[in-house]
Amino acid sequence: MIKRSIQIATARALLCGWAFTAIACSLVPSNPLNGNGTPRGLNSFMGVHFGDSLDDVERRFPLGLTQTSPYGAPAYKLENVNSRSINYQDVTYEFAEASGMQMVFAHFAPSESADVYQQLQTTLGAPSSAGATSEGTASVEASWQLPDGGSVLFSGRSHRLALLGKDGGSLKTDVRLRDMDALAAS
Repeated sequence: MIKRSIQIATARALLCGWAFTAIACSLVPSNPLNGNGTPRGLNSFMGVHFGDSLDDVERRFPLGLTQTSPYGAPAYKLENVNSRSINYQDVTYEFAEASGMQMVFAHFAPSESADVYQQLQTTLGAPSSAGATSEGTASVEASWQLPDGGSVLFSGRSHRLALLGKDGGSLKTDVRLRDMDALAAS
């Protein structure tokens, strides 16, 4: 409880200090990798925990924008944020009706692809499935199926990362819909 209070106070201080420039947080594993490199899962992204309410996220990041996802779920979008030395163009948290935040959708610059992919491999181990061409991480499509039922989807081609919580099955359609929206916009 004290540790969480300190984290909240630290996050608020950083937000005030950096205002619109950056927010320092992290992709945090719920348990470290065990001895044989098997991932245990994720419990948060940039300090927002799976299960947190929209109100919790708004309090943590008051400069974000409340939205509705393409499939109709409540969502909250942050723009131009930083996490573990990665600059994200945007990070959108989506909320399932009864289980709080259950999906994170983040876009990064093409130049960040290798760093994002490396952080995922360091945190989660080798992906459950991956496809790549000779272009390296710029064309990698990889996914991690987590033991708790969640999943992580990395697209070097689309410059996006999607994390789906164990109770976020109803939000999975939004990954495809958001990818289609991005293609239509380009």
